[in-house]
Amino acid sequence: MLGSTIIIACLLVIVTTIALVAVQKASSKTRIKQRSYQPSIVIAGPQNSGKTSLLTLLTTDSMRPTVVSQEPLSAANYDGFNIALVDFPGHVKLRYKLFEYLKTRAKFVKGLIFMIDSTTDPRNLTSTAEFLVDVLSITESSCENGVDILIACNKSELFTARPSSKIRDVLESEIQKVIGRRKKSLNEVKRRVNEEQDAENVLDVLQSSHEFKFARLEGSVVAFEGSVSKKNISKWRQWIDEKL
Repeated sequence: MLGSTIIIACLLVIVTTIALVAVQKASSKTRIKQRSYQPSIVIAGPQNSGKTSLLTLLTTDSMRPTVVSQEPLSAANYDGFNIALVDFPGHVKLRYKLFEYLKTRAKFVKGLIFMIDSTTDPRNLTSTAEFLVDVLSITESSCENGVDILIACNKSELFTARPSSKIRDVLESEIQKVIGRRKKSLNEVKRRVNEEQDAENVLDVLQSSHEFKFARLEGSVVAFEGSVSKKNISKWRQWIDEKL
């Protein structure tokens, strides 16, 4: 009788210990997950558009030489708020890092700054429009209300800079063409896999009517001029402040 009591007591101790360890591990994983998904504002865009320079200016209020990085740069707790600024490399081969981030954390992204060199000839904005379509395909499909986007038209102080309204109009036109080409390409595939069907569905979301317009997206899209080199980013700062 005494032996049975001892055995039962030992089993209870073992079961209780295992349960406590499991709870502690689950709690630890939850804390890690919460730290990993701090709210953020993403800075993205083509190469040499001024992304890292903007991050430096926002976090240090100064201009410093920047080095091209193959990894995202992050500044936690921006301006004392529980929000991080995350700058992603713009090279074509490294954009997957941005896409993976958006796919897993889109609901935690408070806004996305898409940097553009405003001196770029409008006729050469096709690749930029393709990049933006890739971004919108994720943000519009991953979040019920999309993600708010600021098209930051940098280098506005230069003589060859185009107004933000012109750049916005050209991007809408180019995005319409990109969507048309991609849908045509998908339609020409005789045997589709699920991923191809999903891609077509996303394009339908972006093009809910015959003509693409930023105003029809779930997330708001605005375009403002600015200049990192001249520290003329007041409109961009105001947009960021609204997201804090």
